[in-house]
Amino acid sequence: MKSSAQYVAAGGLNATYNFGTRVGSFAVNNYDGRSLALTGTPTTSGASYKIGITSVPGIAGSFSGSFYGPVTANTGGNFNFHTIFAAKR
Repeated sequence: MKSSAQYVAAGGLNATYNFGTRVGSFAVNNYDGRSLALTGTPTTSGASYKIGITSVPGIAGSFSGSFYGPVTANTGGNFNFHTIFAAKR
């Protein structure tokens, strides 16, 4: 049965990117009661980037976005994450 229920979740985001080393850090704080942080080298194409969430135990997903504005001072995009579980009969 498909549910059509929706709600708005909120939280904080802190993101940094070093254009010299090509290393980015992303931290989501209290988003729908969850927090996670990761640092790594995103895949880039022009002003766009994407980094997979692989280093946070039990969580999978990604951050995707683009840099924009004067001297690429801003970024915007989206992220998704979900909990991974396993079971044994």
